[in-house]
Amino acid sequence: MSPRWSPDGSRLVYTTTDGRKGDVVVMRADGTQPHAYGVSINAYDASWAPDGHSVLVSVSTMPAGIWRLDVASGVLHRIHDGTSISPMWSPDGRQIMFGNGSQLFTMAPDGSAVRQLTSGGGQFLRGMWSPDMRTILYDYFGGAAGPISQVWSMAADTTGKRPLTAGMGESYEATY
Repeated sequence: MSPRWSPDGSRLVYTTTDGRKGDVVVMRADGTQPHAYGVSINAYDASWAPDGHSVLVSVSTMPAGIWRLDVASGVLHRIHDGTSISPMWSPDGRQIMFGNGSQLFTMAPDGSAVRQLTSGGGQFLRGMWSPDMRTILYDYFGGAAGPISQVWSMAADTTGKRPLTAGMGESYEATY
């Protein structure tokens, strides 16, 4: 699930499941040398750190949270507790964005300085920064968007929220 390119384009990370437990897999971009970490957590989603040395792993079941996996050693460090969907690094590596099923948040890479970016009804899910960090794309379901998923945009300072895909049917998981 959710394959992601490494910053240098040489590797991919994704999660896989046997129906009971999710694991993290890193492999070369050509599909060779897959390495399944067999982590002790139920991995759901993963994304690369800008330096390519670690990945963020979202855990959907107890204990839910965000973990940082060192790719070289396989060591896991929990950095956030609670429901945490689709963690994404900022391009400069100074922040991590994630959803909790209702709202979007950012935090420092060590899990401190948690800041809520959105508020209101509906579900704000899976956000990501533009390469210049001026804009955030995110998935929004319900509320003002209506009964379907839409891709929305806002300035990094959280102003100017607007739908990009309104009226186009189900739309989600846009990327830069």
